Amino acid sequence: MSHQAISRLFVYGTLRPDDTSGATWTKTFNNPHDYQVHAQFAYIEKAQLFFHMYPIAILNDNPNDRIYGYIISVSEPEGENFEKLLKFADEIEEYPEEYDRAIVQAYPISKTEYDELQRDASVQPQIQPQSPPTPCFVYHRTLQNIALRENNPVLERIPSGDWLRK
Repeated sequence: MSHQAISRLFVYGTLRPDDTSGATWTKTFNNPHDYQVHAQFAYIEKAQLFFHMYPIAILNDNPNDRIYGYIISVSEPEGENFEKLLKFADEIEEYPEEYDRAIVQAYPISKTEYDELQRDASVQPQIQPQSPPTPCFVYHRTLQNIALRENNPVLERIPSGDWLRK
C-alpha cells in the first residue's frame, strides 16, 4: 500500500483529542483553523505502549498487544488537508529523527463499550471492531533508536495500552 493512499493517522498519546497531559499542541492539532478533524476511537495490534518523557509506541509481532487511541481523518479536500495535518504531526513527533512512521491497521471500536469494560478490568478488554480495519500512519520508535539517542533510557510500560489509563 503506497503512502499516497493513506489518509488517516492513528494517535495514542498527546495527539489524542482527549489527552489530559497538558501538552501545548493537543488542542491546536485537533482543532485547526482551516479544516475539520474527525476522530474515531480504535486500537492497533502488534504494538506496546511505553512512557519515557512522552508516550512511545513500539511495534512487535504479537497480535495480543494493543494500543488504544483514535483514527484521525480530516474534512475535504482530504488529500490537501491531510498533508497539512501530517506535516504538523511530523513537526511535533520530530519525524524522522525522533519517531518513525509506519502503516498499520486500526480497528474502530465503541468508546462507550470500551469504557464500560475498563471499569471491571485492569487488563486490555477484548472488544470486537465495529467495522473493517482502516489503514493508518502511526508514529513509533524502536528500542535501537531510543538507545542511540539517549543514555540509559528507562521505559515505563503501560500495560493497558491506553495513555489515559496509565
